[in-house]
Amino acid sequence: MINIFADIPSDLSAEVFETLASSSKVKIERIVSKGHCSPTKGWHQQECHEWVIVLQGAAILTFEDHY
Repeated sequence: MINIFADIPSDLSAEVFETLASSSKVKIERIVSKGHCSPTKGWHQQECHEWVIVLQGAAILTFEDHY
């Protein structure tokens, strides 16, 4: 069993990415972030779809059309 809150590094100067499970069609990652954000100019573009759940803290999503 995986404890999603276990073994969080003390140095969070950069986001931490850890693959929990993967296949040819899906990858599940634990991403530990502490105040990180996308650049103030431009948009964060990805090559794949993403589903996110915030387990602790808060997040703000802004879309290009502001909705």
